[in-house]
Amino acid sequence: MARNNDGRPLGYILVSPSKLFSQKLKKAKSEWKPLSERRKLDSAIWNNNFIYLDQVGVLFEYHKSGLAYDLLKTLEADNVGKMIVTLIMDKPIDNVRSKQFFARNGYKIFCTVLFSQYGTIKNFEGSLLYKWIV
Repeated sequence: MARNNDGRPLGYILVSPSKLFSQKLKKAKSEWKPLSERRKLDSAIWNNNFIYLDQVGVLFEYHKSGLAYDLLKTLEADNVGKMIVTLIMDKPIDNVRSKQFFARNGYKIFCTVLFSQYGTIKNFEGSLLYKWIV
């Protein structure tokens, strides 16, 4: 959590248990990358050997200030040697800004996943992104 000098929250990162996310992912239909590109990824995903980045949130007035970048880099610095995975919504809402943010920071698309129900959202389609932290 990032706060200003008065203690007011400005932004946060929410990390969820990888095992919980893996269970959800196993219920989804997926369009996977070719086998040659996914062996290490598959192993990490199915063995819960990753960090699941659920949310990055920053107050509107701090968008484009570098705060989200700083929060992400702190998470990465704390997880060297691990893979970080995040799921970005493509449908029903195309979250272009999030995809661009993660692409600028070295995250790559692992696969597209389709959930008939994901939380409260029906017919959710998303891009699963990853980055190995070295």
